[in-house]
Amino acid sequence: MGIFTPYRHQAAPLLAALLILSSVPALATPYPAAAAVEQTARALLLKKLEKAGLEAARVNIKALPPRGFNAPPCPEPVRVAALDERAPSRMRLQARCDAAGWDAEFIVRADISARVAVAARDIPARSLLDAGDLEWQERPVLDPADMVGAKTKLEGLSNRTALRQGQPLRLKALEASLLVKRGEEVRIVARHSGIEVVAAGEALGNGRQGEIIRVRNSATGKVIRARASQSGEVNPVD
Repeated sequence: MGIFTPYRHQAAPLLAALLILSSVPALATPYPAAAAVEQTARALLLKKLEKAGLEAARVNIKALPPRGFNAPPCPEPVRVAALDERAPSRMRLQARCDAAGWDAEFIVRADISARVAVAARDIPARSLLDAGDLEWQERPVLDPADMVGAKTKLEGLSNRTALRQGQPLRLKALEASLLVKRGEEVRIVARHSGIEVVAAGEALGNGRQGEIIRVRNSATGKVIRARASQSGEVNPVD
């Protein structure tokens, strides 16, 4: 009686097919240029937002290729370099594919919003700001570096112009407050090893936070150099 072996006869063609398929190299994954550019632009913007302390950020990005660009997808990861990233609304990035021999300059337009500091009330110009003057609201962001975020230190800063309630604060519109005015009486406070000595003096110049000005000691008439430390107060420096 013969032995029936159908599996052996059916397996031979299948095995041959598997051997043929295994000898075919895998196709390279194509990398589209626009996607690579958008990914790089997003990473750059998120880094700026994080540095500025802007939370709850939303970033929408669109990469626009140059006119007539029709290069094929790159068989290797596209190399992207930032040419101009100063304005999120119009960034310039270069995409390059060495394997396919092409490069192109993309324009990237980004719409950004984040939680930023706004005036909690109407604030007169040149007011010394503190945390009570602020509220946090989601607003469009044109320049992350100019917005007041969670990491911004407002101590000693004032607004150059009046702020309306709900108006976002901008760093370019803030300045160190004028703590000491020329001709005004000031307290000269010297501290050393837990000992504090106070004397009356006259400011001979205007002084903002940390600035060094000349001050005349009212008792002795001696003119010294002192650093503006707080409103109406200076600390002698050597």
